[in-house]
Amino acid sequence: MIAAPLAMPILPVNAAVQYSRFWDVDAIHPENVPLGKLPQLFGDMYGWRHQVQAIAKVFDALPAADRSPCAILALNYGEASAVDYFGPAYHLPPAISGHNQYGLWGPRGYTGDVVITVGYTESQLQNAFDEVRLAARISPPYAIPEESNLPIYICRKPKAPLPQMWPRLRWLG
Repeated sequence: MIAAPLAMPILPVNAAVQYSRFWDVDAIHPENVPLGKLPQLFGDMYGWRHQVQAIAKVFDALPAADRSPCAILALNYGEASAVDYFGPAYHLPPAISGHNQYGLWGPRGYTGDVVITVGYTESQLQNAFDEVRLAARISPPYAIPEESNLPIYICRKPKAPLPQMWPRLRWLG
């Protein structure tokens, strides 16, 4: 019973922060990344709904003709998983990502003509697209620092078709 709140998100977020501090959970984390107020297990996932809501708002603001060919490209598998888990409720297409297993699945038939990205920097995207426009930023309050202040860009005019760019987008982390 004592470990249940440390393994499952059953407490309200403020209580989870206090409970984790009481048991000194921050001393144990699987990756070497800066932590926020929540232990990494929860901090990596906290804010997924916020991310997807922000992405959906950007997606819904696209002209109707741009929505069906639009890919949602996430920098890492966590951001892609957020879209795949919460996205259907917002009528979002499945995410693509070059990270880990997602990289093996490829661009899923997308050309790259219209791409909403999450987590990438503008300079990374300018290497692949001629048109890169910042559409939003996401900053969930309890997310780990690397998942906070995430930019969402709309990219157009790819310098090459997405399948040709894919080998450069793939990475293991």
